Amino acid sequence: MKIKHNFIIVIFFLSTVTLVGQKKMNDGVDAEVTFVGKKSSSLIDKTGGFSVRGDITYNTPNDLNDGIKTANAITTNVNLDLIMQALNTIEKDNQVYKDKIDIGVDENSLRKNGAIDSFLLYKDGELILEEYFAYATQEKPHYQMSITKSIASYAVGIAIDQKKIGSEEDFILKYFPEIKQSKLSENTKQIKIKDVMSMQSGLLVKKGVVDGTKDNVTEQVLIKSNTLVPGTKYKYQGINPNMMVDILKRATGSDMDDFVDEYLFGPMGITDYSFGETTNGMTKAAAGMKLRSRDMLKVGMLCLNKGMYDGKRIISEDWVDKANGKYADNGKNKYGFFWWTHYITYNGMKYEINSCRGAGGQFIFSIPALNSVAVFTSYGSRQPFLILENVVIPALVN
Repeated sequence: MKIKHNFIIVIFFLSTVTLVGQKKMNDGVDAEVTFVGKKSSSLIDKTGGFSVRGDITYNTPNDLNDGIKTANAITTNVNLDLIMQALNTIEKDNQVYKDKIDIGVDENSLRKNGAIDSFLLYKDGELILEEYFAYATQEKPHYQMSITKSIASYAVGIAIDQKKIGSEEDFILKYFPEIKQSKLSENTKQIKIKDVMSMQSGLLVKKGVVDGTKDNVTEQVLIKSNTLVPGTKYKYQGINPNMMVDILKRATGSDMDDFVDEYLFGPMGITDYSFGETTNGMTKAAAGMKLRSRDMLKVGMLCLNKGMYDGKRIISEDWVDKANGKYADNGKNKYGFFWWTHYITYNGMKYEINSCRGAGGQFIFSIPALNSVAVFTSYGSRQPFLILENVVIPALVN
């Protein structure tokens, strides 16, 4: 079931390098910063209460007949002891958090230093680990924040596969013929889809300049932007993915949530999800989606398998590769078309990691060389980066 939500919430700000209009280079886990419209919800579903698990022992993931095969990790060539140590550390972190709640510490203040609340690991075609903590459960959709952008990327890719959008080389003004080009700067006229999707549109809009309640938000952004040369400067901002939703709707006749339901989530059996909504009524692509952890895994499987899911072609291999491109580079993190890439070196081997990332610690990590996917959800934690490097990669290699 797809539901749209439009909440306002103030969430924490974390960041990591220096670039245009940003004091530090965003790595996909920073809090949402909006210049047009409202922030997305990162409210936790507390139904069922906070889980107290104690010492964690290994359990084989349940086979739910949902398109995900499961297996006992003990029968695989994985260092399960290392993983179990990490799981018990995660549980301790969650209990420290709960102990503070129990003595009356304001939970909103604690969210600046939260913990992981789900961890899934998939290897060689099988889910071998599925664990939930705190308020999270297998059934609950979890807020995704900027992972929403990565879903928008795949939606655009499918529209290109269907020849409803020409290509990433199209100038965006092709889809906005009503905009008078005499009102635009020369740089704005040169923006291509690939510039928007790699966060290199060059658009610079001051907060409060654009009325986000109007239907012509994109026109306002383009007219009022002090645009830099497209394709030359990286600036991570929500107006880029939201502009792609506008283009998608003009090209296909469908809002992004309907398009995703028919061509992306529907064919993969993903039904329990929701999207946010912009103030002018379109699907919000910058953030706002909620998705179950198992369904996050399906997205990672789609990336790992180059656009194939359960024997079906969902999206072209060409687009998956383009989404995982390295168009913007801040040293450690590379940015593609609303997807991320970074590298981890272990025992002299360099492993490429393709990922979706969201504020507060939401991750889908695809590890092609190890034929694996790791999924994490969190409520205010960067620990998944460290667990991937110090636990997941060593456990899979060993």
